[in-house]
Amino acid sequence: MYECLIGYPPFCSESPQETCQKILQWKENLVIPADVHLSPTSIDLIQRLLCGVEERLTVLEIKNHPFFEGINWDELRSTSAPYVPQISSDLDTSHFPIDELEHVDIDIKKDWNNQQTTGKNSNSNNGSKDLAFVGYTFKRFDH
Repeated sequence: MYECLIGYPPFCSESPQETCQKILQWKENLVIPADVHLSPTSIDLIQRLLCGVEERLTVLEIKNHPFFEGINWDELRSTSAPYVPQISSDLDTSHFPIDELEHVDIDIKKDWNNQQTTGKNSNSNNGSKDLAFVGYTFKRFDH
């Protein structure tokens, strides 16, 4: 949630060791930048998720938090998304900021060209439709 609303991870560092230290010392390192202008409800939820285990919200408390007001959790999977982007192809990245994806586009084009010449996708066994998601991982948790 922090990364989605602010744009970078809460304990971002140059090295994994520095990141680990920031996480271990989270009380001193958790900063919500004032220039991001988050709502008080958003800030409250972030702070109640990134906290000591004793204060951390339970699943039910998360679902009942004012940030999620209006969400019908029982029908969430059958509800239509509020915005469904229209894409022109499996490699359409027009809905992403170009300046942040220039290096990704190069890798995708290289992989696409490799697949066209070899008939194989070097990063996936699922075919060309997955090239736009090179490096992305999703895990479903049904809890």
